[in-house]
Amino acid sequence: MFCAYFTNRWMIGGFCFLIVFGIACYFWDQHELAPYKQQAVENAEMLRQSERAQKSDTAREAEQAVFDAPAERATSTDKGGDHWHKESRPEAPMAQVPSELPATDGTHTLEVPVSPFGLGPYPEVPLDYPSDVLWNAPEVPAHFSNKTVKSIELIDRVLVKLWTEGNKDFRGGSTYNGKVYPHYHNTVYVRFGEYKLPDGTTKRYPVRIKSGPQVVYSREDLLNPPPHLRVLDLDSSGIAPYQFLDLP
Repeated sequence: MFCAYFTNRWMIGGFCFLIVFGIACYFWDQHELAPYKQQAVENAEMLRQSERAQKSDTAREAEQAVFDAPAERATSTDKGGDHWHKESRPEAPMAQVPSELPATDGTHTLEVPVSPFGLGPYPEVPLDYPSDVLWNAPEVPAHFSNKTVKSIELIDRVLVKLWTEGNKDFRGGSTYNGKVYPHYHNTVYVRFGEYKLPDGTTKRYPVRIKSGPQVVYSREDLLNPPPHLRVLDLDSSGIAPYQFLDLP
């Protein structure tokens, strides 16, 4: 009888212990693991926002003409190689419009090719210029829109002028927000963002990066550039083509 009594007490005690232990585990889980669960949710949300931002940047970049000459043309993004950026079907065929200029002897006129976009006669290309230019290309891919072709012409004009002035440390260029960015061999154009740390200090991080495919760097290099790398602000850099070329 006594054995049964003590056995029942041990069973009841063990059952109560399991209940108390389960309740304690539940509250421990809520108290200790909840912050980690919340952090995981926040990290997932940050990842979704980053993906949305990248998709938005990709869509915006698709509107920018990119040209990294020389020689062969390809349709690609601005990661390596020589290319024009692919766009939709052309709005209208492009043609070089001749302009008549008086000949030096006054007997007849000379036809000088001019831009179909109202940019005037094409500039003379230096013999040592390492790239093809739009107006000397045998043909323009049919899927390029007039907007893209005009952007490429402006890039070519800006780079040819830079080369003529002795500024030759670049290979190709691209456009962004109406500006032309020469792809210098040692330069990265960066737009930085900032976020606040728990201790109240702020930390920078790159939001948008633009450079030529020949520039090698890491994310850490952008925040603390080594001597061989030049990091320029994306928004305050770049060349306004109409002003630089003195175009109307």
